[in-house]
Amino acid sequence: DIQCFGELLIQYPIPGKRLPGRVVPDHFVVVHPEPLALDGSFPIELIPARPLFVLEYVSKGNPRKDYDGNLALYEQALAVPYYLLFYPDNEELTLFRLADGKYVAAHPGDSERYAVPELELEVALVDGWVRYWFRGELVAIPAEWSASMAAERAARVAAEQRASEAEQRAAAAERERDAERAARATLEAELARLRAAQGGA
Repeated sequence: DIQCFGELLIQYPIPGKRLPGRVVPDHFVVVHPEPLALDGSFPIELIPARPLFVLEYVSKGNPRKDYDGNLALYEQALAVPYYLLFYPDNEELTLFRLADGKYVAAHPGDSERYAVPELELEVALVDGWVRYWFRGELVAIPAEWSASMAAERAARVAAEQRASEAEQRAAAAERERDAERAARATLEAELARLRAAQGGA
């Protein structure tokens, strides 16, 4: 049900104006039971679900990343329930929650993480990165997935190698046993021939 979008244009109606308002969040989350058919934008009036959670990375030195005016937009025009602002330059994280039509700053819980109960999600900074916990478990980032998959692949290759070596050892042992049985059979046959020759003499 949770659908995430990155740098997708949101279009919303502005009362008294013909053209819609526009905003492009860094990321936003929508909860909807069916995949949303989007064609390059998110027109609020035509989509059966609204953004529940918006995340923006703020950089004062980059005009494109200076979102001072967006708080009022998400609060009033879009009424987004959760708005997360991350300032990477000084590693600050602020989560705003919509209450009675106004954003109030959320406070972290005992774990020093901010909760988004509707998503069973928590958010906090770890080593300067915005990280998420789902139902108490830290969600891996792509680099960790890659490292985990590489480790799993290496473990699988090593296990396959060990299995192959064990099969080779078993086959070699079986060949050795076959050779010993053949040699014993040859020796027994030779002994039987010698006994028979002695008996005949």
